[in-house]
Amino acid sequence: TFGIQYLDRQFSKDVEYEKYVQVYSYVSKLFVECNKLDNALDYWKSRGFNQKLIDDYGLGYCPTVFKDSNNTIISLKSILKKQFPDISESTLDSYGLYDHYGQCVFSERYMFAIKNAKGDVVAFSGRTAGAGSFCGGTGCKPSDSEKRFLRFSDCTGFRTSSGSG
Repeated sequence: TFGIQYLDRQFSKDVEYEKYVQVYSYVSKLFVECNKLDNALDYWKSRGFNQKLIDDYGLGYCPTVFKDSNNTIISLKSILKKQFPDISESTLDSYGLYDHYGQCVFSERYMFAIKNAKGDVVAFSGRTAGAGSFCGGTGCKPSDSEKRFLRFSDCTGFRTSSGSG
């Protein structure tokens, strides 16, 4: 339905899956917390969502940059390495949450947590926050940063039938 297919990601151990879910759940909560930035909460409320629905469905916002308690810019990769010291850097890298600079791939997007039947956050989808950042012209092939909607690559266990943004 809707051209969405959930791929049953194969993990060698349940422990690997639990780590994956812990990281994705944490990032989902981080996005919800970021609703306080750039009037993101106003966006959700203008769409008819109350705070309970925002929290229940993991509706959030991914800012251009994250800042630590000292108001210093920090990468998502650095945040996750600090939050999950028991997960190897290569494992965190494999989750596809940030680019090779460590910055979140969903910068300036309103975020939707995608959950499996058990309620675990397994992927994300994001819609651009900027009204003029999507090229809607005929033949336009926007880059990932310009696409109106952006979904994760196949490494997250989630794919659409069209395979495009």
